[in-house]
Amino acid sequence: MQPLGEGSLEKEAFEDWWGRWSSTLSNLHPQIAEQWLYRHWCHSYMAFLDLAPITWRVEHWLGDDILSQVWLEFGGPMVPDHDYKAFNGPHGFGPNSTARAMNRDGTWDMPLLVLETPNGIISETGDLPNIRFVVAERSKRMRYLNALRHRGDGIGPHAMFILATPEAC
Repeated sequence: MQPLGEGSLEKEAFEDWWGRWSSTLSNLHPQIAEQWLYRHWCHSYMAFLDLAPITWRVEHWLGDDILSQVWLEFGGPMVPDHDYKAFNGPHGFGPNSTARAMNRDGTWDMPLLVLETPNGIISETGDLPNIRFVVAERSKRMRYLNALRHRGDGIGPHAMFILATPEAC
């Protein structure tokens, strides 16, 4: 499933990759496939999941609900002041794409990918039986949302793809 040219300047376009994989991944929204599989699958800590039984739905949550109910296993720690400065471009580079979208629109431009975990998770820090949702990627969006909420912004609602699989039950 690795895109042709992955890791090089010659990585194939998503459209070409999707043309080869769309029938196999017909249960997934194209944005899920692009964000999670095309961009990050080779490095995803959830690459062990069987993709065939995964279902999805879109939900819109307020920022505070996301931050209190969705676990960020990798991609942290979330440090609001540092993240705000880093995402808005230190040294005159300007905001990155995550900050640009959220600064402009008040929300992200691609729904956050979240795996539903009805029985909790086994984290690198131990069993967390009360965690019902975990970010399915290393998410800059989650970190920047946290930075914005600490500044009084990023209220939402924010779209999320909620992924469900029997493997997470």
